[in-house]
Amino acid sequence: MSDGELRCRRDPLNPTHDLRRLLPSKLGVAFALLTCSFGFTAPLSASCAQSDPASSSTSSDVDSAIVPPGQLDIDGGVDAADDCEGDASLECTTRTLPCEQAAFCTVAVPADGHLLTGVWGSGKDNFWAVGTGGVILRWNGTAWSRVASDTYQSLFAVWGSGEHDVWIAGSRSFVLHGVVEGGTATWQPLPELSAPYYTESPVTWTETFALAAWGTSADDVWIAGEGYPAGPPYPVQWTTVWRSTQADGGAAWKKALLSTQIQTAPAPTIRGLWGADANEVWAVGGHDGPDYSTTHGKSYRGVPSSDPDGGFELTWTEVDTQSNAILHGVWGSGKDDVWAVGEYGTIRHRSAGDPRWSVVPSPTDRHLYAIWGSGPNDVWVVGDYGTILHYDGATWTRATTTLALGVKPDLRSVWGSAPDDVWVVGKGVALHFTGPKSPRPATGGQK
Repeated sequence: MSDGELRCRRDPLNPTHDLRRLLPSKLGVAFALLTCSFGFTAPLSASCAQSDPASSSTSSDVDSAIVPPGQLDIDGGVDAADDCEGDASLECTTRTLPCEQAAFCTVAVPADGHLLTGVWGSGKDNFWAVGTGGVILRWNGTAWSRVASDTYQSLFAVWGSGEHDVWIAGSRSFVLHGVVEGGTATWQPLPELSAPYYTESPVTWTETFALAAWGTSADDVWIAGEGYPAGPPYPVQWTTVWRSTQADGGAAWKKALLSTQIQTAPAPTIRGLWGADANEVWAVGGHDGPDYSTTHGKSYRGVPSSDPDGGFELTWTEVDTQSNAILHGVWGSGKDDVWAVGEYGTIRHRSAGDPRWSVVPSPTDRHLYAIWGSGPNDVWVVGDYGTILHYDGATWTRATTTLALGVKPDLRSVWGSAPDDVWVVGKGVALHFTGPKSPRPATGGQK
């Protein structure tokens, strides 16, 4: 393998692709990044080659992520110091920045050996993060602490309606509902989500994985993930979003099929959910093929059905993403301003009435996993190798961080409670943005 090539290893939290690229030494590519007063660097072009994704079974690979604490190799088997020696590429930190000069500062988290996959919060003193090995963390405004989850299963997404109501989605359709009182959370695993589409062979949701969570209130929560099999002898699958209700005085679930047509297996996997309100919901993800040419990014827009009594509360319409890349995150400031991000640096935007997503030039070719914003002129995106991008309404720029020397960790989720309170989590790390920093003399920037 040449110095310019990237080696691949299975990433258990993105089961359908080989995303764990281990950097070779001496890539021989250097970038000088100029910092500005907000802690961001000037817009950059994409860098470095990427390896082709490989196809595999989602279920078998996600199983590998269900590990006891401390057994996930978050370093990827690489000696960071040796791997980055003499390398000033965007994949490595070669000069550290003090917090007062960086946009995002690292904050200690009790999650060594774990990949943090989701973060959500309702206020500056109430944030939650989840990850592999059943890790649940809570931020109280001063420090992160571990919260007992009673599971080793990987947790993929977290969302809440407020400080007293938290929902977590994980492996093997493990969905937790937490009620928080007096700073203490009481967790209740929810009943299995049944899908008895063929009465002679009922199918339960335990055969699939829950990868995304979103909602409008404590009584209106949405969960999505893999497609589930229709049941033998039919070799087909359904792609489904599940919506909670409070029927009969307790939590129940209704299926919201993304298509009324039977799909040949495998069905698209949904990795991101967001809605302007309960009457307009977006689901993004994709269908994995054996190579990039047969992989397809997917997005669906759900609006109230004209026949809700027929069993379908929403009518879903597929919207062209203009991309083969799998999409992982979706967010909008409103119905006429929706963003989606995904693999290979894919960024898409849609305004109300557009027949398809618009292609947005991206300053990176790294996989992007999550997006959040406080408004149309303040949007954050995170991804592989410490990638943090910011959109100010006109331009995408890179954000600086206080990450340690060596290979930058992959980042998986971003959420904020305000423009000056934004959290990013990833491979054994949490980063916090508390607003623009005062201008300081340029010293060559962060590498």
